Amino acid sequence: MEASGVRVECTPGRGRTLWPPLRRRNDVAITLPLRTADDLFKDPDVDPFSPGYERYGDRPGIDVISGVLRIERPVSSVHTTVELAAGFDEAPGAQAGDAVRRYCHVKIADLEQELREIRRYGAWALVLGFLAVLVLNAIARTLDSSDDNTLQSISQGVQVASWVVLWFPVNLLVYDRWYARRDQAIYEEMLKMDVSVVPGRDRASGS
Repeated sequence: MEASGVRVECTPGRGRTLWPPLRRRNDVAITLPLRTADDLFKDPDVDPFSPGYERYGDRPGIDVISGVLRIERPVSSVHTTVELAAGFDEAPGAQAGDAVRRYCHVKIADLEQELREIRRYGAWALVLGFLAVLVLNAIARTLDSSDDNTLQSISQGVQVASWVVLWFPVNLLVYDRWYARRDQAIYEEMLKMDVSVVPGRDRASGS
């Protein structure tokens, strides 16, 4: 994390989680250097030819924060300090906390819509998947009863195909749903996050 300029400090917080079993929650402090307050939500206008590329990276600050929280979960509290670079007005940063909360509200609503779609289409896909398994296994049993080695080989392939067909709805309802729930939980943590904006180290030193 140091290489990109982002600094993360974790200290044991209050409480433990039920899952993962009894894992202690952390208090997380993130220090995030940005060129401008706009870089909190936009890709920084830097490239590998820029001297500040290693410090500021090429991802929006909000994505950096959510990435840290994915790694450090579970958390009991989060505080983010935004360090603005020299030569940039920090006035927009005064509303950074409100901007982050608005962003998180929209993301949570988008993920809730995505979850509804997953449940709807996943349920239909699961029904169709089970029907496909029944039909393909019936075909496989018919082929397997033949004395022809080629048909028996085809039977094995059809059996494998039947379970591959079923994997799509299982993946949708289990893993895609889990990822959406995880991201929702991260944005909910960011809703409660304290955000402060300070001059960067280069500004504070007067250089």
